Amino acid sequence: MERYLLDTNIVLFYAMQRDRLTKKILAILANYEFNRKFVISAISIAEIGLLTKKGKIKSKWTKTNDILQAVSDLDFEVLPFTKNHADRYWKLDTPNEHKDPFDHIIIAQAIEEKMLLISSDTDFEYYSRQGLDILFNETR
Repeated sequence: MERYLLDTNIVLFYAMQRDRLTKKILAILANYEFNRKFVISAISIAEIGLLTKKGKIKSKWTKTNDILQAVSDLDFEVLPFTKNHADRYWKLDTPNEHKDPFDHIIIAQAIEEKMLLISSDTDFEYYSRQGLDILFNETR
Protein backbone atom coordinates (compact mmCIF):
# COMPACT_ATOMS: atom_id res chain seq x y z
CA MET A 1 0.00 0.00 0.00
CA GLU A 2 1.29 3.41 -0.98
CA ARG A 3 1.36 5.90 1.92
CA TYR A 4 1.32 9.68 1.64
CA LEU A 5 2.29 12.01 4.47
CA LEU A 6 0.13 15.14 4.51
CA ASP A 7 1.73 18.35 5.71
CA THR A 8 -0.20 20.39 8.26
CA ASN A 9 -1.35 22.93 5.66
CA ILE A 10 -2.80 20.18 3.47
CA VAL A 11 -4.74 18.71 6.41
CA LEU A 12 -6.16 22.13 7.28
CA PHE A 13 -7.09 22.87 3.66
CA TYR A 14 -8.67 19.45 3.16
CA ALA A 15 -10.70 19.71 6.36
CA MET A 16 -11.77 23.35 6.09
CA GLN A 17 -10.77 25.07 2.83
CA ARG A 18 -10.78 22.59 -0.04
CA ASP A 19 -10.78 25.44 -2.54
CA ARG A 20 -7.12 26.02 -1.50
CA LEU A 21 -6.15 22.60 -2.92
CA THR A 22 -5.33 22.08 -6.58
CA LYS A 23 -7.41 19.73 -8.69
CA LYS A 24 -4.48 17.32 -8.78
CA ILE A 25 -4.21 17.13 -4.97
CA LEU A 26 -7.98 16.86 -4.57
CA ALA A 27 -8.03 13.99 -7.07
CA ILE A 28 -5.30 12.15 -5.17
CA LEU A 29 -7.11 12.62 -1.86
CA ALA A 30 -10.46 11.62 -3.34
CA ASN A 31 -9.06 8.37 -4.70
CA TYR A 32 -7.65 7.02 -1.45
CA GLU A 33 -9.42 3.70 -1.91
CA PHE A 34 -7.04 2.84 -4.77
CA ASN A 35 -4.44 1.22 -2.52
CA ARG A 36 -3.42 4.53 -0.91
CA LYS A 37 -3.21 5.47 2.74
CA PHE A 38 -3.02 9.04 3.96
CA VAL A 39 -0.99 9.78 7.05
CA ILE A 40 -0.87 12.82 9.32
CA SER A 41 2.01 13.32 11.71
CA ALA A 42 1.28 13.56 15.42
CA ILE A 43 3.44 16.67 15.13
CA SER A 44 0.81 18.24 12.84
CA ILE A 45 -1.82 17.66 15.51
CA ALA A 46 0.38 19.50 18.02
CA GLU A 47 1.05 22.27 15.49
CA ILE A 48 -2.66 22.76 14.77
CA GLY A 49 -3.32 22.94 18.51
CA LEU A 50 -0.58 25.52 19.04
CA LEU A 51 -1.66 27.66 16.08
CA THR A 52 -5.27 27.55 17.29
CA LYS A 53 -4.36 28.44 20.88
CA LYS A 54 -2.23 31.37 19.71
CA GLY A 55 -5.03 32.63 17.44
CA LYS A 56 -2.90 32.26 14.30
CA ILE A 57 -5.55 30.12 12.62
CA LYS A 58 -9.29 29.90 12.97
CA SER A 59 -10.11 26.26 13.55
CA LYS A 60 -13.33 24.44 14.26
CA TRP A 61 -11.29 22.24 16.58
CA THR A 62 -10.98 23.46 20.16
CA LYS A 63 -9.23 20.47 21.71
CA THR A 64 -7.02 17.55 20.72
CA ASN A 65 -9.92 15.10 20.65
CA ASP A 66 -11.67 17.26 18.03
CA ILE A 67 -8.65 16.98 15.75
CA LEU A 68 -8.27 13.24 16.39
CA GLN A 69 -11.95 12.68 15.60
CA ALA A 70 -11.63 14.64 12.35
CA VAL A 71 -8.55 12.61 11.39
CA SER A 72 -10.47 9.42 12.13
CA ASP A 73 -13.50 10.64 10.16
CA LEU A 74 -11.22 11.34 7.18
CA ASP A 75 -9.73 7.83 7.56
CA PHE A 76 -6.21 9.23 8.01
CA GLU A 77 -3.59 7.33 9.97
CA VAL A 78 -1.64 9.17 12.72
CA LEU A 79 2.13 8.75 12.54
CA PRO A 80 3.78 8.91 15.96
CA PHE A 81 7.17 10.59 16.46
CA THR A 82 9.77 7.86 17.05
CA LYS A 83 13.44 7.71 17.99
CA ASN A 84 14.30 7.00 14.32
CA HIS A 85 12.48 10.19 13.35
CA ALA A 86 14.38 12.07 16.06
CA ASP A 87 17.67 10.73 14.70
CA ARG A 88 16.76 11.76 11.14
CA TYR A 89 15.67 15.19 12.44
CA TRP A 90 19.01 15.60 14.21
CA LYS A 91 20.89 14.82 10.96
CA LEU A 92 18.72 17.02 8.73
CA ASP A 93 20.60 19.83 6.99
CA THR A 94 18.39 22.90 7.33
CA PRO A 95 18.94 26.27 5.65
CA ASN A 96 19.15 29.33 7.90
CA GLU A 97 16.05 30.88 6.34
CA HIS A 98 13.82 27.88 7.10
CA LYS A 99 13.40 27.92 10.87
CA ASP A 100 10.13 26.04 11.49
CA PRO A 101 10.87 23.01 13.71
CA PHE A 102 7.44 21.49 12.99
CA ASP A 103 8.31 21.49 9.29
CA HIS A 104 11.72 19.96 9.98
CA ILE A 105 10.24 17.11 12.00
CA ILE A 106 7.57 16.35 9.38
CA ILE A 107 10.24 16.37 6.67
CA ALA A 108 12.41 14.03 8.74
CA GLN A 109 9.46 11.67 9.19
CA ALA A 110 8.72 11.63 5.47
CA ILE A 111 12.36 10.87 4.63
CA GLU A 112 12.69 8.19 7.32
CA GLU A 113 9.41 6.49 6.40
CA LYS A 114 10.09 6.86 2.65
CA MET A 115 6.70 8.49 2.14
CA LEU A 116 5.71 11.05 -0.44
CA LEU A 117 5.04 14.32 1.39
CA ILE A 118 2.21 16.51 0.07
CA SER A 119 2.65 20.17 0.99
CA SER A 120 2.04 23.74 -0.13
CA ASP A 121 5.34 24.87 1.39
CA THR A 122 7.88 25.56 -1.36
CA ASP A 123 10.68 25.75 1.24
CA PHE A 124 10.50 21.96 1.30
CA GLU A 125 12.07 21.68 -2.14
CA TYR A 126 15.50 22.20 -0.52
CA TYR A 127 15.18 18.83 1.22
CA SER A 128 14.72 16.79 -1.96
CA ARG A 129 18.50 16.40 -2.18
CA GLN A 130 18.35 14.76 1.25
CA GLY A 131 15.86 12.14 0.11
CA LEU A 132 12.55 13.96 0.47
CA ASP A 133 9.98 12.91 -2.10
CA ILE A 134 7.53 15.80 -2.38
CA LEU A 135 4.41 16.73 -4.27
CA PHE A 136 3.51 20.42 -4.15
CA ASN A 137 0.03 21.84 -3.89
CA GLU A 138 0.78 24.69 -6.24
CA THR A 139 -1.55 27.35 -4.92
CA ARG A 140 -3.69 29.20 -7.37
